[in-house]
Amino acid sequence: MLGKDAFQEVDITGISMPITKTNYLVRDVDKLADTVREAFGIARSGRPGPVLIDITKDVTAAKVDYEPIPQEKHSKTGALGKLIRRSSTSSLLRPEPDQKDIDILVDMIKESKKPMLICGGGVTRSRAHEEFREFARKVDAPVAITLMGGAAVGGNVTPAAEFNIYDDPDAAQIVFKSGVPLVMCGLDVTMQAELRPADWDEMAAYGNRCGGLVRELFACAWRSVQTVGLTGVAQHDSCPVLYLAHPELFEGKMAGVFVETQAEITLGKTVTDLQSDKKFGQKNAFVLLKLDREAFMQILKDCIRTLP
Repeated sequence: MLGKDAFQEVDITGISMPITKTNYLVRDVDKLADTVREAFGIARSGRPGPVLIDITKDVTAAKVDYEPIPQEKHSKTGALGKLIRRSSTSSLLRPEPDQKDIDILVDMIKESKKPMLICGGGVTRSRAHEEFREFARKVDAPVAITLMGGAAVGGNVTPAAEFNIYDDPDAAQIVFKSGVPLVMCGLDVTMQAELRPADWDEMAAYGNRCGGLVRELFACAWRSVQTVGLTGVAQHDSCPVLYLAHPELFEGKMAGVFVETQAEITLGKTVTDLQSDKKFGQKNAFVLLKLDREAFMQILKDCIRTLP
């Protein structure tokens, strides 16, 4: 259907190129499985990041003989295997830190009068909690965690769970049980931070590349989410950043929050005691529940306006 001015005419691979590690356009169903294996390998390698796979309509409808390959053999077969064999120049190699950058960071910490460590999702996803804990002890600084994930009510990847927590509930549970001050920026508040068609049209009118890219990306996402009754596209990742910079825009409550790691139907659910008669023994997280959407959007628009 490519080249026929149909719904796939949006060049999503070109649009997403600046914000992904790589992307693919799959036109042959026989190459789909190999492409998926390679994409996951790249997404998880080095510094983890997004990889886009665009699948043409005819490929989604086609049938193919598929032979599963054990995960431990993925790195030795197909396109991913070839990529790893070229690993001397491949992004699959974990990048070595630049010692000069480390020295600068150490000097900045030494010179700071009241250092504070704010831990994000990278520590959670890489399960680097022990290394981070040891670093915090050596620096002797207070620690806070701002987590984009979870929900006091409902989910998205399942009726009970939000995607980021569901992706690795055991790692998330380690964070919630760590005793470190934690802010949960979940679906309860991120779904209020909607970017609506009038918003991205306004940003496109700024005349810069970033404003135009925002409209292209969100107009594409809008075609999917409006079918489920939403009035805009939620700004999940922007919320924890804006909370750190402008906490006055948000309202929340302390609550007990723990992650379901065993049950099949509710796996990954962030179980909170906000609305229950029975409470957990501790209130371990500040759960964000409301935001000032107009002020939130104005700050976001001001940021987009200043970019190239």
